[in-house]
Amino acid sequence: MQTRLALSLLTLLTPGAILRAQTAPAYDTAALRNVMIAARDGVKLATDVYLPARNGSMAAGKFPAVVERTPYNKDSVPAVLVNYYVRHGYAVVIQDVRGRYSSGGHWRPIRDDGADGAELLRWIGEQ
Repeated sequence: MQTRLALSLLTLLTPGAILRAQTAPAYDTAALRNVMIAARDGVKLATDVYLPARNGSMAAGKFPAVVERTPYNKDSVPAVLVNYYVRHGYAVVIQDVRGRYSSGGHWRPIRDDGADGAELLRWIGEQ
């Protein structure tokens, strides 16, 4: 029993097994920059949406989403991070919070974040 377990673990830990476990990226990245999403009071919130694509066109289907809302400028999110998730089948949605960078309105830290975040999640679900 112990020999079989040790042999199984050795097989799993060999470099060949590790390489086989990693899958190649299946998608390219399509970007929709500065999509203006209306909050409940009509304020427009600037949002970048990155979607899985193939051959220059957005891939068909629904994809799980990675969401980030930031007061620190959505344009500063590293492309390598965005591309990693999109190439593995995730949509990535990054939004400047109200009153910051490309978003409209007045920035009131924390005060509007819950409701604005809920609006963003609702919008994502409708797409």
